[in-house]
Amino acid sequence: MKFLGFNINGKSLSDSKLRGRHILRVGIISGSRGTGVTHLALMAGNYYANGIGCSTAVAECSGHRDFMRICDETNNMAKDIRHFSYRGIDFCTCGSSRELSKLFTGAYEAVVCDMANDTENGFAEFIRCDVRVVVCSTEIYKVGRTRNLLERLEDISVLPVAFAPDRHEKKRLEKRYGIRISEVPTETNPLSMQTSTLDWMRGHFPY
Repeated sequence: MKFLGFNINGKSLSDSKLRGRHILRVGIISGSRGTGVTHLALMAGNYYANGIGCSTAVAECSGHRDFMRICDETNNMAKDIRHFSYRGIDFCTCGSSRELSKLFTGAYEAVVCDMANDTENGFAEFIRCDVRVVVCSTEIYKVGRTRNLLERLEDISVLPVAFAPDRHEKKRLEKRYGIRISEVPTETNPLSMQTSTLDWMRGHFPY
């Protein structure tokens, strides 16, 4: 297992020239549902759009239809439910690789992808991302799927994170795969984050 190197073609992602011509593709995935992938994707989208001022899209590539619920809750149902804006973020539903490719060639500076490991193209598209975030679950009924995903990513650079992990299981995963799992700060509302959380995002997500 490799740690994610925040560079493209030898250049830092914070290079202003690079930001002007490259769309940063951030993929977030997990071994199973209910681990916080969508929550973290919204946090990342909020960070890029409102924390550092990048033109940002958050793409739902999982097929879970969570964005339709967000569209409803934010009173955007009268608009295109597959592409709407809220709090400076464009929310997009991408049901295919072709739709996702259109975002990657658009006018955005950052595209955050809420991905699923069990979809037809989910894993392949995740590998193509510049930043690959794995949300690890340490619950006894989910940790096996976390191990399976980490083994599939053995030769791929990733950023492993977890929400409120079990300390003992976290240490076992770290020792077994030679990784360091960062604990995501608790935020009840991913679109309204504390300053300390923005600092954590800055330390873990390139810009």
